[in-house]
Amino acid sequence: DEIIDVNNIKLANLKAGYQEYADYASKLLAKIPEEYRDAAQNGAIAIEEFVGEADEKTLEAIQNYREWTQKSADLKQQIEEVITTIRDLAIIDILASTGMRIGEMVLLNKADVNFAERECKVLGKGNKERIVYFDARAKLHLQKYLDSRKDDNKALFVSLKNPAKRVTIGGIESRLRKM
Repeated sequence: DEIIDVNNIKLANLKAGYQEYADYASKLLAKIPEEYRDAAQNGAIAIEEFVGEADEKTLEAIQNYREWTQKSADLKQQIEEVITTIRDLAIIDILASTGMRIGEMVLLNKADVNFAERECKVLGKGNKERIVYFDARAKLHLQKYLDSRKDDNKALFVSLKNPAKRVTIGGIESRLRKM
């Protein structure tokens, strides 16, 4: 039986949808007369303020542009939520399957992980290096998380904000409390 990875399908669909929405919004913006473009992009200006000043076709173009821009923003937020979920699953699985401390996990680099052997080198208490093993589920989620990253930071787990920085113990503890 073939295993269908719903998270990857959802992420790929969201990314494709986001790109389509963003492209369409750009096309709509190009149809708006130049003198109204800045105002159209400024969502703080109500559409009613254009009535009497712009023709009906321009008003409709501004309204459509704003709707598609909002759809695009909504999809971008969903993408960020899916990616956050992938990272969080990887963190939970690594911690649960290895038994390592959060402080040990935040020090891990990508180079410390051996996917073939499902193991990683951990620097523990007293600066003693040891090998810990993770299960197949942790391997799957960790690979998906790493595949979703677009940065070149050597840290295994990084913050969600750009530029990506190594996660901290406090950041992980805070995230775990929210789950």
